[in-house]
Amino acid sequence: MMLPFISCSAKLPVFVLIISAFIPWYLQSIVLISLYFVWIIFWLISNSFLRVFIRHKNHKFIINLPHYRLPKLKNIFFKILLVLKEFLIKISLFIIPFSIILTLAFSFPSWEKIENTYWSKVGNSIWVIFEPLWFNDKMSISIISWLVWKEIIVSTLWSLYYLDDTSDTDRLVKKIQNDKTINYKNAMSFLLFILLYTSCMWSVFTARAELGNKWWFIFFMYPIFFAWTMSFMLYNILKLIN
Repeated sequence: MMLPFISCSAKLPVFVLIISAFIPWYLQSIVLISLYFVWIIFWLISNSFLRVFIRHKNHKFIINLPHYRLPKLKNIFFKILLVLKEFLIKISLFIIPFSIILTLAFSFPSWEKIENTYWSKVGNSIWVIFEPLWFNDKMSISIISWLVWKEIIVSTLWSLYYLDDTSDTDRLVKKIQNDKTINYKNAMSFLLFILLYTSCMWSVFTARAELGNKWWFIFFMYPIFFAWTMSFMLYNILKLIN
């Protein structure tokens, strides 16, 4: 139940993008590292909260630890190849096709006006949920991308900003900085939401197999409500401060 709060490597590109856009260079490393301490704090808070509602019997778990030896270079090499192979498969089968589908969805039935496209209409409906967090429409739509993998959020934002103005060839960081609807307050709220909300759908499917239908649904929905609440509180605190 605590797994969604663990910051996986897929969230790192989103962190780097937003931090690069809104945090001064001399504080960027500190903010990035701080995010990993933040999820530990929220992990403990959430764990204490769920322990009130989830009861389980204590049982002994015995496992024999293996003998530790220095790793062989051959094994390290094949392990790296295996991870690289899995990453390339993930890109080929999921990330690239989803990015293409997303681009097409923002191009039909009329690519000249992005607000008339299919995906934009879906995004406007979803934006109502995130409006109290002061996420703009692009930030809200990109959050849907977690259904595949968190990395898709970055490519989704790129597609949205590029299709919004195809003549603009600036880097994505520059496009986000020039967006007047985003400031450091809702950017920090967005970062916190990305940090805390539900993992990708593949982890959700795994949870369903392990936990069953009842706890699978809680596994899916609880981090979303938790992330929304924490982001709402953070934005309003920053708004009061400045």
